[in-house]
Amino acid sequence: MAIPAVNLSDNQLNRIFGQPNIMTRDTWKRVQMGRLVYEISYGKGLTGKGLWGVTIRDHAGNDDPDHSSQAFHSEDEAEQYIKTVRTALLLEP
Repeated sequence: MAIPAVNLSDNQLNRIFGQPNIMTRDTWKRVQMGRLVYEISYGKGLTGKGLWGVTIRDHAGNDDPDHSSQAFHSEDEAEQYIKTVRTALLLEP
């Protein structure tokens, strides 16, 4: 059974994700997937090298207990993690 899409406004997305993470301050994209919303952000970690963060929350702004937010060293790794989560949620890629 497909989960109906909910179109969230920019204000709602800002409320869900709050202030930027100190390590990955720049938001790259925010996408809804079923009951969850994810944000991919990027920045320079403590080492000064590129760092990509994936934050996964529900529509109320709570961290998802089944899919942890994580950091990656490349955009490709972050996108692969999102694909893994989408597969676990049985959503189309």
